[in-house]
Amino acid sequence: MQPTTKITASIVPKAQRSTLLPKPLELEIQHAMRMICEDYQGGSWEFYELSDRQAAYIAPGRDELLSIKVAGAFYEGSMTADAAGITATLIALNKLANTTRLSRFANQYHALRMFACTHPEQHKILIAAA
Repeated sequence: MQPTTKITASIVPKAQRSTLLPKPLELEIQHAMRMICEDYQGGSWEFYELSDRQAAYIAPGRDELLSIKVAGAFYEGSMTADAAGITATLIALNKLANTTRLSRFANQYHALRMFACTHPEQHKILIAAA
């Protein structure tokens, strides 16, 4: 049996951010964040790419916990900005996969969801992004 390599996320340098995510996805993630986080009023974002290069996500560049409420998933609680970013990205990818029927969004959704299963806040993310 082959050992599995742990997938990690690393920050993408600012010079490489413009090619990481398609603009419609980036805008949809920001929209999702505004919908699930009353505290979010814009600001800087950190861009992350998974080590297997199958998916990427963005998260608000903040250190404090964010209050998240996802009515459709019956989730209300606090998360780190990283977990909230993964949640918002999953919500956006799910929406785009369903509305465009493009497999690239579905594939990225599944890759990011698999990564979310290894995140310290996995239970929060998976409930909120359900």
